Amino acid sequence: MRDMWDHPLYKEDHASDLIYACECNKVPYWDLQEILLEITGENDGEDWHWIVKSETGFAYIHGGCDYTGWDCQSNAERFDADSLKNCLILVGQDERRIFEEMIKNEVKAVPATKRDTSWINPWMNRGDE
Repeated sequence: MRDMWDHPLYKEDHASDLIYACECNKVPYWDLQEILLEITGENDGEDWHWIVKSETGFAYIHGGCDYTGWDCQSNAERFDADSLKNCLILVGQDERRIFEEMIKNEVKAVPATKRDTSWINPWMNRGDE
C-alpha cells in the first residue's frame, strides 16, 4: 500500500495541503504531477483551489477544512479535463478570474485573502473613480 507521504508532490511547498485534502476525502491523487496554480485557503476560512497537471491531462481540485485540519471536518472534490482551457471552464467564475489573471501575470500561488485582485493590477479597486 502506498503512503501519501511518499507522493513526490507531498514534499513541495503547499502541496502537502493538496495531497492531505485528497487523502482525507478519498479524492484520487496518485496521478498528479505538478501544481500549476493555487489559491491558498485557510483552516476554517476560504477554500483551497488548485489547477494540477495529471498523467492524462489536468485537474481542478478544491476543498476546505475546519480549524482542526483536513483529517476532521473537511471536503474536497476533483474535476478532470483534457486541456488547461477546459479545466478552467470547470472553475467557478470568481476563482477562474483569479486563475486567468495569475496565468497572465505568471503567478503560481496567491492566498485566498487576496480575492479583491488589487494585487494583480494596481489601478484596480483604487476607490478614486
